[in-house]
Amino acid sequence: MALKLTLVRFEPSMSVGDAELDDQHSHFFELLNEFGSTLSDPYHPITDPAERASVLTLVGKLRDYALFHFGTEERLMKACAFPGYEAQKKAHNEFIKSALAFERDLEAGHPLAAIKIRDFIHDWYRRHILDEDKKYAPFLAKAKKGAV
Repeated sequence: MALKLTLVRFEPSMSVGDAELDDQHSHFFELLNEFGSTLSDPYHPITDPAERASVLTLVGKLRDYALFHFGTEERLMKACAFPGYEAQKKAHNEFIKSALAFERDLEAGHPLAAIKIRDFIHDWYRRHILDEDKKYAPFLAKAKKGAV
């Protein structure tokens, strides 16, 4: 069975029809791929201090990029009067809380397997794009038509 870590990628089915957001989504998945090159064994608890530091740095990069991306999305959702803005904002905040919890657990030396972190982030993001972000796509398209 192939490692799940090698399957992280942005797929055309995830497109929301906006090049800026699609590029950001794609970049996020590229960052997730760094888990595969950061660890010797992503399936076992991180006990090596150097690996723990690397994973902590990576989770911080993912959190920071998510904040940047969520800011872009939220700005565009407001601009196109997307009625689901509040629900999206709440989901974004919950994601950031989860990322911060992973960081706290890593800093405290809890026995986390990196795959648990990577899978949570991957699965949340993929589901969020396909289930939630797709909902604002028609509003963005309509706003673009009106601006042309």
